[in-house]
Amino acid sequence: MGSNKNRAISKRMAAKRERDRLKRKAKKKEAIKNETDPVPQVPKSFSVNYKTPNDLAVSGPIVPAEWRVPDALAKRLSELGRPVPSPVRGHLLVDTGAAKTCIAEDAALELGLHSVGRAKTFGVHGEGETDKYLVHFHFVIADANHNRVEIDRDMVAASVRQLNEAYSAFGVKLEGGRPVRLIGLLGRDFLTHTKFVYDGIHGITSMSLSFEKMKPGD
Repeated sequence: MGSNKNRAISKRMAAKRERDRLKRKAKKKEAIKNETDPVPQVPKSFSVNYKTPNDLAVSGPIVPAEWRVPDALAKRLSELGRPVPSPVRGHLLVDTGAAKTCIAEDAALELGLHSVGRAKTFGVHGEGETDKYLVHFHFVIADANHNRVEIDRDMVAASVRQLNEAYSAFGVKLEGGRPVRLIGLLGRDFLTHTKFVYDGIHGITSMSLSFEKMKPGD
């Protein structure tokens, strides 16, 4: 009996040692994998290289973005079984003269949005008024390593009439010959969280963002 008991104890101890060995092996393998596989990083900056400095001078600094219907409206439409309007994709013109980020009026109408009030405007043509819309802002930052971060928020944006019509007169085109669609202005409410560099000599713009400063709704 004693001999059988000792053999059973030995087997259990041997099994435990084997489990421990396999655990150490798995941990070592995971450590090696972590050393060789880069950890995805959150990109905090991006740059845009224009073909020539003149291209930047003509187009102005633009960044890709999109407008969507606000989250609550999208949810309500889905609950009612009605189609949710597709996002309006295009570019925003970086405008340090704009206090707030604005939406092109044709983009707001394409989304089927209704005015939530009026906003006073001040520009080269003096004081005026325009409609405001509750809309969802979507902005993506990506780097050369395919790391990306998305900025999503509902916001109230004043509209700009005939923005794309006026901009299209410059004939700005993307690679492949597609014309740029201007869907709004990126104003100081967003730029206050950034360091923006306009290098007109070399035809490059760059933007770094401070996510620590950025709060929901800013």
